[in-house]
Amino acid sequence: SRLVALSPSKFMTTTTTTTTPVPPRVDMFGPELKSFSFSFSSTFPLQGRGASSQASSMGGAAPASLMGTLPRSRGSGEVHVDLAQRRLFLRSVATNISVGIPSLETRILFRGDRGRLYAHTKIGDDFEQCWSVSTAELFPAPPADAPANPFLRARADADGFSVPGRAGLPAKKYVLYIDQAKRAQLFVGDDNELIAINLDDLERDASTGVLVSGWGTAPIDEELFEPGDDWHCSEPQFDEENRELDEWELLRVFFPRTYNLLQQEVPRRELSV
Repeated sequence: SRLVALSPSKFMTTTTTTTTPVPPRVDMFGPELKSFSFSFSSTFPLQGRGASSQASSMGGAAPASLMGTLPRSRGSGEVHVDLAQRRLFLRSVATNISVGIPSLETRILFRGDRGRLYAHTKIGDDFEQCWSVSTAELFPAPPADAPANPFLRARADADGFSVPGRAGLPAKKYVLYIDQAKRAQLFVGDDNELIAINLDDLERDASTGVLVSGWGTAPIDEELFEPGDDWHCSEPQFDEENRELDEWELLRVFFPRTYNLLQQEVPRRELSV
């Protein structure tokens, strides 16, 4: 017999590690944009003191009579948008609302494919309210040939901006008019990453500032677009008149009423801002 020397590698187990590749980010101004997500922090109003919890979370503005009388409100949360199916999920927490309401959590599900918006509001541990609102009239389905990307309507305005709260990151500004009295200013980084939004009410001279972080364009988990198991509402409210939806500027930025790029609603005159 003879001695045979075996390599130690014959007895070693090889472990193969696989990683899921991260899809490349899609240009926010390109026709290929189908979905996007980001986290945010918001402040209302930017001009001074005055507050509205709804404004802080969804971009609305308080009446001029309230400006200067209430403390500035702040919010934070996340947004996920599916442009192809016209769906949105927004979760926000607003603070410094009032002495009796220190914080308010709101979750919004916009289902343009169903013509409905679902909202869940929670104040502390003692109060929850759910709403189901018709959106068919104010957010009708777009024409078949309309571009899904809402940012295609934005017009380049200027560059060289330094966005507060983003460590001096330079940004270009794009302007998108929502209607005759409201506009969105989009601040975009060098790699076409959205880094901030200002939502301006030109008639009331009030703005909501939204700082954006974690901008991404990857596909979104389907579960986000359904009410969660923790929506504990014994008597959901139904609203078919949808009077409040017209004030939700952020929703109107992402899902505009006018899809013709040549018919964007631009004011006839510029009001002071």
